[in-house]
Amino acid sequence: MWRKAGDRYVTIGDVPLGSTICVHSAIAATTVYSIIAAIQEGLDYRVGGGDYNLIIGDHDINGEMVARGECEVGSALLETTLTLARTGELEMMYDGKVPWQIWRDDPNLGNGHEGIMSNLMVARKDWYDGHQDEAAAFLALWQTGEDLWHANKTEIINLYPQHFPSESPEDLQYFIDYINTPGNDFFVKDVYLTQEWIDKEVEFYDYMEQYGWLEADTPIPEFAAIDKP
Repeated sequence: MWRKAGDRYVTIGDVPLGSTICVHSAIAATTVYSIIAAIQEGLDYRVGGGDYNLIIGDHDINGEMVARGECEVGSALLETTLTLARTGELEMMYDGKVPWQIWRDDPNLGNGHEGIMSNLMVARKDWYDGHQDEAAAFLALWQTGEDLWHANKTEIINLYPQHFPSESPEDLQYFIDYINTPGNDFFVKDVYLTQEWIDKEVEFYDYMEQYGWLEADTPIPEFAAIDKP
């Protein structure tokens, strides 16, 4: 969540009610922020209603919208906001934390749980039930990719600058410094779920039901823990 340089907004609750806020989706991180704002500050934060005027843009433009004053604050990936962040024109709210870090560090939310997870791989239950060996092989391949990322982050980022809106060496180095700062790498080190992790992760669906994002008794996705070889 980004603010203009010099603004003193630390959390969503510091932003005046009714303000226009840029978000990249009506769901995804907006849902996570809605639960954070509800529990931490008693706010109704959602697209199409609530305490703010949330408008949907794209990660690539939301930072610029905040910098131009078209949104009071806004959410966007750091990767799409590199120049504005590096030059200090935009500043990260929540003391530099992103949603999963806010969730993890709040004793009333994650209480140490590293979630809420995003960009998960999913499968239909009927496929998984009949192809658990293939699912295990896929996880092994995915884990290899994660291991290679953690061992070669700087090289990978420099090899594929096209994944960033800016390909300037200064911006790429800014991101490299960020992602190499302990605690900031948002790629998991281990793709294998444990039952303890699952039990904490699915609590989020209870919050979604409590705050009106899900109807009561809505079926939730099934999480399966596959043994690590």
